[in-house]
Amino acid sequence: AHKVAMHKAKASHHAWRHKQAGRKRAPETLGDRETNALNALELAGYSDVQGMHAKGANIVASVEKNKKRTSVTVMPDGTVHPAA
Repeated sequence: AHKVAMHKAKASHHAWRHKQAGRKRAPETLGDRETNALNALELAGYSDVQGMHAKGANIVASVEKNKKRTSVTVMPDGTVHPAA
């Protein structure tokens, strides 16, 4: 019969890095928010997304539509508005 060793679960290296980054006040990474914003912009007919960055809970980006460049704000719910 095999013995199963019981080990105390260790935090993953990723979790440790995340905790350490939080302590150093590292800049927030956009991750899923950025992906969701890109999807919302594409669905709204925008292309050539540049300069995407967080502004509070929103995402702001420079985009192109109908051969015109403009700035837009993507809200957390995915709605897109002209940047204020």
